[in-house]
Amino acid sequence: MQAHVMALMQQESLENLNQYMGKINFHIYMIVRRPRIAFKPDSIKFSPTIVDGTFTIQKGALLEEYAFSAPNAFGSDSIRVNCPWPHTQYEFVDINDKVLSKGKVALLLPKINPEYWRHLNLEIMYVGQSYGVAGERAAKDRLVSHSTLQKIYSEAQQRAPDQEIWIVMFELKDMFIMSIDGTDGSVETTDAEDDSHIHEVLSTPISESQKINFTEAALIKYFQPEYNMVFLKSFPNPAHKTYSECYGLDINSVAFEIDSEDLINCRLWSKVVPPKWVHFGMFPLHDVNERRGLFEIDGILPK
Repeated sequence: MQAHVMALMQQESLENLNQYMGKINFHIYMIVRRPRIAFKPDSIKFSPTIVDGTFTIQKGALLEEYAFSAPNAFGSDSIRVNCPWPHTQYEFVDINDKVLSKGKVALLLPKINPEYWRHLNLEIMYVGQSYGVAGERAAKDRLVSHSTLQKIYSEAQQRAPDQEIWIVMFELKDMFIMSIDGTDGSVETTDAEDDSHIHEVLSTPISESQKINFTEAALIKYFQPEYNMVFLKSFPNPAHKTYSECYGLDINSVAFEIDSEDLINCRLWSKVVPPKWVHFGMFPLHDVNERRGLFEIDGILPK
């Protein structure tokens, strides 16, 4: 599966998600964190063409300051800055008290200067899916009262008050890859059996909930977030009911791809995976000694 649409927000924005995103169906969410990013309000000065100021990054007891200069898109120097404590949200207001722009400072930063992406890395703490037990709830609805989210918020504030908790949400699309090794003479099947097997795999759809199940499990296995416990050591396991369809169809591997550069302008990372724009994970659904993996045949991964 491939991340097709991504959204980055904090918990208080979830209620307004449908208003901004329309009918997008988010399948997977991640609870993430990064150092608190804020403006130094008194530093922001508008000229008709330039905006100068300073933003801060809280790293433990250390408050780092970074000066910036950016084009003034409003074309006026008569702009007031509202940025109350803790200075992580802002409003730019003109002389008629019209709000020209408002939002989170951290979301404005890459628009001020794309080079600031290096300050915006997101550490993954938890991976979850939008489907409830009966497949009835959307990610937005689950997260509004999500017990794990509340637990992470509470613990994070106590353990690392310099960090902010964010939510990354994904809409997924299929990414199907097939490889046929015609040089391997050890396979003892007839052409008719091969054709029947290929037809079964291609013509039997995997349900959306199953796709999301194995994508969630693969993401947890890949990133190993500290608040995930269920799938961490056991994926892939053919006995697990949530991806039984994949084994029933004899699918060789499942994979995911996340490219966050153009979607949220932030790199994702965890304690076992360094920050990167693109993350790709592939997991065999059979023992590696029983069958050569799809990408092993194609030479993408070492044999």
